Amino acid sequence: MSLIILISGAPGTGKSTIAGKVMERYPELELLSYDTLKEVFWERYGFDNKEEKEEISRRSLAFFYEELERMMKEEKNIISEYPFYQRHREKLKTLVEQYNYRCISILLYGDRHVIYEREKQRNRNYNRHPAHVLNRYHQEDFKEGTAVEPIVYSEEEFWKMIEHKDYSLNIGKQIDIDVTDYDRIDLNDLFECIEEMKENTHE
Repeated sequence: MSLIILISGAPGTGKSTIAGKVMERYPELELLSYDTLKEVFWERYGFDNKEEKEEISRRSLAFFYEELERMMKEEKNIISEYPFYQRHREKLKTLVEQYNYRCISILLYGDRHVIYEREKQRNRNYNRHPAHVLNRYHQEDFKEGTAVEPIVYSEEEFWKMIEHKDYSLNIGKQIDIDVTDYDRIDLNDLFECIEEMKENTHE
């Protein structure tokens, strides 16, 4: 029986950071990132408006599930991070049960103002793909170092956009982690849970 770790939470909670810390300790985990797949699709197709961007997101989500199922068929140990919410839960739960995976669902949360400021800073000084913060993108228009004017939301607008989303997946073992202060994040409960599940997979 193999293991999958699903990391969810609002934008700005540090899902990639936590995934990186977990993979440092458990390098046998293979990362499947929905965001990375979206970036591949953005590069390939580009988009001219919000509607086209959303259509590419739908196509990349379908591909994400295809890749996830492929990895599960190969019994890979997987870690995946994204702002997964209830829209994603049933599909993820079905695959976990279908392929008899042990699952840890991680919910990242924290002070709302801190999370908003972290997300705003990331969007203004991001080191990720520019299409994350744009409603128009074509690869040929962007060269390395191209200045980008990102979409900027007020704190009220930011939370209003996601207030209807419940990021708590509750598939398998659920672990909630407070990420308000990165220097005080405690991953001991998570690591203990991973060790326990790894032991059980070898029984």
